Amino acid sequence: MKKIWIFIGMVTLCYACLQEETRDITLLSYVESFETEAELRGIYVDVSSMDIQIGFSVIDENNIVGQCLHYTDGHKEIWIDENYWTRLTELEKEYLMFHELGHCVLNRGHDNTTNSIGICQSIMQDGTGHCIRRYNTNTRDALIDELFNI
Repeated sequence: MKKIWIFIGMVTLCYACLQEETRDITLLSYVESFETEAELRGIYVDVSSMDIQIGFSVIDENNIVGQCLHYTDGHKEIWIDENYWTRLTELEKEYLMFHELGHCVLNRGHDNTTNSIGICQSIMQDGTGHCIRRYNTNTRDALIDELFNI
């Protein structure tokens, strides 16, 4: 009987590890897309060679759904609020990941530049409502160009 409980415990542990790995792989697909978009614009970015940990977390701060943390030793971390992530469309997930990678990889700060009718001109807008976000299939290329300063 004891062997069965040990077996069940090990299976549960392996399943939990697999779920975490699957979630991390999901985020890594957006990292690969970021690298591809950079390369399409003549910029070589190899995020895997940088000291950046990327994963899901629960972020308890108001209006914060993703974070790029910089440490004095050069290590960086990107954390995405897992509860928020599950409610996003694919384009919204890309936008969020590209925004955080903009901070951690490109060292970009927030940019609330707007056009004449108040629409955000950068993926790097701060998300506090200073401008209207319009990230869709029509605006995507121009906003990614701006992200990479093209």
